[in-house]
Amino acid sequence: MYYISPVTYLIGGVLSAVLNDVPVVCAPSELVNFDPPNGTCGAYAAQYLTTAIGYLVNPDANTDCQYCSLSNANGVHSS
Repeated sequence: MYYISPVTYLIGGVLSAVLNDVPVVCAPSELVNFDPPNGTCGAYAAQYLTTAIGYLVNPDANTDCQYCSLSNANGVHSS
């Protein structure tokens, strides 16, 4: 029934106009944590981040890398 309701599309259209390019800041519980095998988090994830839509919270760290899966409300890669 969600897709049948015209209100779904009205709200989606309004929110996409209002939230355009709004930056996303992940809460600590939403972050993906990992340890690089060697070097810094930024160096290890550099190639992945060229196409990812998220960002590293601590690119200069050597352990406990923190990745947020979105960088803006559009959900698209921001260069």
